[in-house]
Amino acid sequence: MTKQKLSFIIMILYLALVFNLERIGLAGGTVLKIHPVLYIFLVLASVGTLLIPSLNRLSVYFYSIFWGALYLFARAFIFADIPILGGDSTLVVIAELSLLILGVFLSCKVAAQQKEYENFVEKVSMPAASNPILDGSNAEDQIKVEFIRSRRHNRPLALLVVEPSSGSFNAELRRSVQELQKKMTQRFLVATLAQLISTEARRTDLVISKNDHGRFVILCPETSSEGSIRLAERIQMVAMEQLGISMVFGIASFPDEALTYEDLLNKAEFQMQHFVALPLSTRSITVGKSSRTNES
Repeated sequence: MTKQKLSFIIMILYLALVFNLERIGLAGGTVLKIHPVLYIFLVLASVGTLLIPSLNRLSVYFYSIFWGALYLFARAFIFADIPILGGDSTLVVIAELSLLILGVFLSCKVAAQQKEYENFVEKVSMPAASNPILDGSNAEDQIKVEFIRSRRHNRPLALLVVEPSSGSFNAELRRSVQELQKKMTQRFLVATLAQLISTEARRTDLVISKNDHGRFVILCPETSSEGSIRLAERIQMVAMEQLGISMVFGIASFPDEALTYEDLLNKAEFQMQHFVALPLSTRSITVGKSSRTNES
């Protein structure tokens, strides 16, 4: 954001300077008399580069050549009242061309900073992934549908709660110096984690965002405890590889451990509070043993 503001301020100051060169006496007299066509092309180049997205995809050198060629063509054939070659006219054209190219460069710089900021904001917001992230307050209807389906057809259903471990998350957040930067970094990590979880989950799974600290509930129809453990292992692996964040998990299954969404959630969150940071393969063995103990 700071770089974007600085680039925009520099561009405004530059345009103000160019448009007032003659007033402050830097372009007066017969030595350097700026042609009005320069102002026209400078405005077109600046506004066009900032407002037309398709003009922001190519190199700044391309735009410099493009607008420079248009300017020379206009000076030579459309605004031909003053020749562009010979005597002082050549010096004036070179100076005007330099001012135009510098203006194009500054415009491209501002456009690049704006595009970078838009990409960041898009990344920070919840991504429109193949498996959408539902807000906890708006997911009740779909949760009821999945429970009704599981009860009616006597099919298994598992619930998985995931959240970054506090130590790992805080280590990543310490890179931010100011509090605002810390919050934006946290939001960015949570959104990226949401995208990773959504990618790993199946299309039939419901991924629900519980809070702004990265806690997600994954409701997995037609999934046993063992299947949800395998999903947890994949999420752990991807989060560690791409973000360097370790995860904590809590898993509860229907109908073995609870019959309602609230009870499943409470059991999974209780299990998460007592989660021991062991390799997931060891965790799988532990969960399997406890499940068999409950069944007996």
